Amino acid sequence: MNRLNTAADLHLLAVFKAVVECGGFGAAQVALNSTQPTISNQMATLEARLGVRLCDRGRTGFRLTPQGQAVYESLQALFAAHDMFNKHVAALNGRMTGDLHIGVIDNTATNPESPLVHALQRFKDRRADVHIHLHVGSPLEIEQRVVDRRIEVGIGCFPNRAPGLAYRRLFEEKHLLYCAPGHPLYGTASGNSLDALAVYEFVHRGYYAANHRMLPRDARVTATVATMEAVCMLVLTGRYLGYLPTHYAMPWVESGALRPIPINDAPCHVASFELIHRRSGSPSLAAKAFMADILQEVSTPAAAA
Repeated sequence: MNRLNTAADLHLLAVFKAVVECGGFGAAQVALNSTQPTISNQMATLEARLGVRLCDRGRTGFRLTPQGQAVYESLQALFAAHDMFNKHVAALNGRMTGDLHIGVIDNTATNPESPLVHALQRFKDRRADVHIHLHVGSPLEIEQRVVDRRIEVGIGCFPNRAPGLAYRRLFEEKHLLYCAPGHPLYGTASGNSLDALAVYEFVHRGYYAANHRMLPRDARVTATVATMEAVCMLVLTGRYLGYLPTHYAMPWVESGALRPIPINDAPCHVASFELIHRRSGSPSLAAKAFMADILQEVSTPAAAA
């Protein structure tokens, strides 16, 4: 195997990393701004340089070989170390520079309680030479990306606790149970007990426990999703009951496409949003500054009102 230490080698490794994270050659074309034949040739060159086959591709789809998985894991550590080196050098001069990767769960922009937009304003007003990458994903995706160092800071509702992560409460979000036209409960005006709804089908978020208190005992969960967008689409069919944030559901409620279901013994579900980061290692100056900005936002009267 040849030593990989040139700029061209690093570019080939970056191509491989993009292919893996996009899930294949075709999907990586947009991320790399390249064509599939070019990416295929670059991967063949990298395999020749390493002396191992990195992946299988063909009719069965894209799949890493065991050697490819090992190379990818080492590559993540390499790029993380390179990024940390640049940030440490910048820190010697007291400068914030480089990339800041932030993860946030989907459909939170309409939440008036969320401090994220104002925190980003604060951060940008620092006039630092930092390129922000804002990643949107499910709670489990964000936690995993923080764990494996693909992002430094995560914001969302995290009902599970990942070892090695620190969690700091930010704000709360109110959720109600909704139905749509076509559902038997759509015209119901009187209150129900939660357990009385067990005869109906529910859509549930997979990152919550199957017996979560927001569900009736013996609930008929016939759809499992990871995002609010997916919950909403299924509820809009008129065939499922599902919980949505009140701020997110508001446009559909105003148009009559959704209706909250009154529940006497469980009027709402309150989701706690938290800020997460790794316990070990030293955050970059940019990550420290952003975390300070968002915590300042939630401590001000305007953010708490």
